[in-house]
Amino acid sequence: MIDMVEWDRCSAWLKSALDEFWSLDAVLQEIESGMAVFWPMEKSAVVTQVHQYPNGMVLRIWLAGGDLVELKKFLPAADNYAKSIGCTAIEIEGRCGWEKVLTGYRKERVILVKEIY
Repeated sequence: MIDMVEWDRCSAWLKSALDEFWSLDAVLQEIESGMAVFWPMEKSAVVTQVHQYPNGMVLRIWLAGGDLVELKKFLPAADNYAKSIGCTAIEIEGRCGWEKVLTGYRKERVILVKEIY
């Protein structure tokens, strides 16, 4: 169950990462249904999803907003979580600007991908 106090505190950061196809209410429904995971932090927040592809499972960092330093510090925890649930890679879906500040990822369409071992 989602902590609504944390959701209310963090949702503005996530709203800034949304495109025209999603609303905060729709994202909240994805989290409440178990289709996404909400990761609140002190000055930022992340929403992840697991995607099953024919050749493996991938953790997708779907939405991220807030403090860039804190968001980058979240990435090792995302790696560990992804490994623990059997994912072979992490995808970051987002604005092209992420490509400039993240290392170890390659631009593939508009999604950055990093294999994890």
